[in-house]
Amino acid sequence: MKSKYVLLASALLISVTTFAQKDETKAAEKALKKGESKEAATILAGAESLVAAANDADKAQFFFVKGNTYLDLANKKVDVDTNLGVAAAAYQSLIEAEKASGKPKYSTQAAASITEIKYLLINSAIADSKADRNAIGAKKLYDAYLLDKKDTLNLYYAASTYVNANEYDKALAAYYELKNLNFSGKSTMYIATNKASGAEDSFTTIAERDRMVKLGTHEKPTVEVNPSKRGEIFKNISLLLVQNGKTEEAKKAIAEARIANPDDTSLILTEANLYLESKDFDKYKVLITEVLERNPNDADLVFNLGVISGNAKDVVNAEKY
Repeated sequence: MKSKYVLLASALLISVTTFAQKDETKAAEKALKKGESKEAATILAGAESLVAAANDADKAQFFFVKGNTYLDLANKKVDVDTNLGVAAAAYQSLIEAEKASGKPKYSTQAAASITEIKYLLINSAIADSKADRNAIGAKKLYDAYLLDKKDTLNLYYAASTYVNANEYDKALAAYYELKNLNFSGKSTMYIATNKASGAEDSFTTIAERDRMVKLGTHEKPTVEVNPSKRGEIFKNISLLLVQNGKTEEAKKAIAEARIANPDDTSLILTEANLYLESKDFDKYKVLITEVLERNPNDADLVFNLGVISGNAKDVVNAEKY
């Protein structure tokens, strides 16, 4: 009999907890509708511990209100970076809860809000880069990538911005991630001007861009074709490895890059420079000769061969070059 009472007591406790969480969610929603997003955030913080015991539908409603609350705070310029992150996490939790319940109610709106946050992060990162706050901007670009991993271009921009911030380990990790994803960057991007910021936002699909234009948040739709960036990625991996004193790893990386991109002369030059730095002049001459076969009028490379030949006391070839 005692076990029955324990079970009944547990059920009652869960029921009371669920009602309390629902009441707090409704109270926060009312406060948000009144424009009192700070009060809504306080109410939600008090109810956070009750969410674990809620069913998936109630969890989804809680996370929807939470996402809307913190996005509103961010739009009001209150601790923007932190609140955007909290809002994005809430919307993602909402989508997970509705997947579990099989009853999508808020997921479409949440996905649209995540897209909005993604572009807020990107535009903020651009502003950071212009103000020479590259480390902060790079993290925002990486966070934008985490929100939408299909949009791998943000990972590419995060990598290059980490380089500008001299955060080479993070840059190298991002470039390796791009390599492992087999990212090329060769794509067609669909552009539209953000009416609120005046910035040009990029969309991975024409449907996504046209939806934002139809919603009225964007205008002036255009198309932009991006060439492959694989050669540059492999080259940057090699240069970053050299920066870390890992010349032999860099040589392997650039050799792999050349196999993947045989027509990219910039990779041959990068490989040649690696051998020049390690004073392997014979290998350097072989590689530079290969470049000159494709571009015989590169005076700088011919001059380099002359200098190397002169230093090797090879007067005949020095004079020739």
